[in-house]
Amino acid sequence: MFSKTIFKQTLKANFKLWLLFTMIMSVFCAVLMGKVDSSLEGFKYLSLNALFDTDAILNGGSYLIQFITLAFVGIILFAIGIQIFKEKDLPL
Repeated sequence: MFSKTIFKQTLKANFKLWLLFTMIMSVFCAVLMGKVDSSLEGFKYLSLNALFDTDAILNGGSYLIQFITLAFVGIILFAIGIQIFKEKDLPL
């Protein structure tokens, strides 16, 4: 009985890790395809890193809206992470 519970928890954790890995690699490959081929340029905007415009920062351009958007997304994701962590039943 106890071994079945551990197996189910391990299987669930492994699935979540593989899902996260797949999402990260998908975004990485899409951005890479967008940078390599000009006909696939829209793919490079799938990542939040597209909002971080280094040319505008170095040349003194307008980048305030991108920074506000990044901060807003970061705060929202941080709040979601806190909420998920609070709901977890951690065995101590």
